Amino acid sequence: MNHTVTRVALACLLPLLAAGCAQRAPYLESQMGQSLTMLRAQQTINPDASNNTDAVAGMDARSAQVARERYEQSFRTPVAPPPRNAFTIGISSGR
Repeated sequence: MNHTVTRVALACLLPLLAAGCAQRAPYLESQMGQSLTMLRAQQTINPDASNNTDAVAGMDARSAQVARERYEQSFRTPVAPPPRNAFTIGISSGR
């Protein structure tokens, strides 16, 4: 019985050891990472943006503060959804 267990273990390990000696496809390795690099480049509008030290034009301080307060308030007291009616299934709400 001891020889049978050894033979079964070797039969299971032999394909794994042989797979480790297999060659990889050279085309796949040469293309490794190109998709990620291309996607990152396509999503970058201005690669030199970090070199620009000009102030950003936007809202004044008071308007930004009020907008932030309204945004935070929307999480404290969320707006209730409009009441649903079972008879209006499939009818557009106009949105």
